Amino acid sequence: MRKITLLYGIVLALVLLYAVLARAEAAVYELKPAATRVSVKGGSPLHGFTGNSSALTGGPIELDETAGTLKAPAELRLPVLSIGTGNEARDHALQYTLRSGHRPEVVYTALSLERLDGDERSGHYRLSGRMDVGGASRDVVTECEAVREPAGLRVRGRLDLSLSMFGLRPPGLAGLMRLRDEVEVTYETLWTQRPETA
Repeated sequence: MRKITLLYGIVLALVLLYAVLARAEAAVYELKPAATRVSVKGGSPLHGFTGNSSALTGGPIELDETAGTLKAPAELRLPVLSIGTGNEARDHALQYTLRSGHRPEVVYTALSLERLDGDERSGHYRLSGRMDVGGASRDVVTECEAVREPAGLRVRGRLDLSLSMFGLRPPGLAGLMRLRDEVEVTYETLWTQRPETA
């Protein structure tokens, strides 16, 4: 009986130790859409435009903060109709180009994260994932900066994409001039840590 009690105590101690170690390494963060902004920059040789959205949703993300890596894939979604350029005709052209009727959301699935420099408080990372635009899916890699603030974890980055990589054709501008194929996407997101993983 004494051996069984001792064995039970050892097993319980190991389980508790594992839970403490897992909690120390894994942190779960949730996106704060109100503090998030995505900008899409495009244009023609003569005119540029910027479309903005604060409608990014998704997550949560689970991080191994010690290693600076993702512990599981995370999915983010941006409604195409939420991207506003300040010009209704241009917004409609953008929505048509991105095939919003076929795929109403741009979907990005983060698959891996690598810390390039810094530490848990502030650092630069390489984020690799898969992006779906208009029904076409492509591998996408972005470098971003993550800074821990009192409000949470702020992540900023930039993506240089092209419409043609997703099989999309740049729309014409006023029926005369075609827009550039290249598109620059910048993002700033804020993530708050779940209390139970802090």
